[in-house]
Amino acid sequence: MPDTRRIFTQEQIAAIEEGDEFRGCVFDGLSFYGQSLKECVFEECSFEGANLMMARLNAATFHSCNLTGLRLAGASLFSTTFERSKLLGVDLRDVESTTAAVFRECNLSLACLRGVDLTAVDFERSSLMEADLAVAKLDEASFSGADLSRVDVHGASLRQTDLRGATLSGWSLTQPELRGAIMDRRQIELLAAELGILVLDADEQPTRKRSRRR
Repeated sequence: MPDTRRIFTQEQIAAIEEGDEFRGCVFDGLSFYGQSLKECVFEECSFEGANLMMARLNAATFHSCNLTGLRLAGASLFSTTFERSKLLGVDLRDVESTTAAVFRECNLSLACLRGVDLTAVDFERSSLMEADLAVAKLDEASFSGADLSRVDVHGASLRQTDLRGATLSGWSLTQPELRGAIMDRRQIELLAAELGILVLDADEQPTRKRSRRR
């Protein structure tokens, strides 16, 4: 089947205005440096290797987009929404703002979020496998149902961070970063089991294995 996607050129980028909507468009490798994309809507678009440094993405929406290799240094992600999008290895260390940003059901595996202020950011049901969250500020952020396998949270702040339902492979209850985090009972049981601790209610009795008689 022929490729029906609209492939943009660098010359066409300057004509994009705030609030414009795009579906099935290709912006791979193009530069939006310093451009205002406020309230724009991008659905099933590709920005692979694109340059959005210093861009204004306030209240913009990216739905089912390929954003692998996207460059965002200096960009404003205030109230920006990313849904079901691919952001493999994205680097957010130098973004201007992530206030009220949403990354819902996105793939941020191997992302670099080291030291980023992600206060109250929503990562619900997203994959952050092996992402770098060291010394990040994750207070009141939501990772409900997310995959946080083998992430680095050394020195991160997780006060009132919602981890319920998240996959925490490679985590430990001995991590000081967990102080103040919100977790569900199953997570506590799984992490405790790795330390040889059995979690029971006050009226429960531990099940003893019967030894076989010879």
